[in-house]
Amino acid sequence: MAHEMTPTPAAVPSRRRSLVEQELVNSLGWLISLRWLAGVTVLVAPLVATLILRLPVPAGPVCAVGTGILLYNAVLWWVLGWLGRERPDHSPAFESFARVQIG
Repeated sequence: MAHEMTPTPAAVPSRRRSLVEQELVNSLGWLISLRWLAGVTVLVAPLVATLILRLPVPAGPVCAVGTGILLYNAVLWWVLGWLGRERPDHSPAFESFARVQIG
């Protein structure tokens, strides 16, 4: 009696993403990249406003917002990496993640 071997998940070839699915994944990364830029810009804005434009800006609250943007963006970046490693073929997960980012 021959033993049947069942392939392990790593041995099963994953299906190729459609162009729409690939565009969704790329767009998620693009949104995260834009948010890195936004967070850094918010952190630099009080310096520009006070030193160059001579405008009184409450630096503490503005920097807190910039730091918050960078922190939640780091979480989103980690989740995108996890999805890419653990669930690369699960389109509904990427669609839900897009909705979370946009929301």
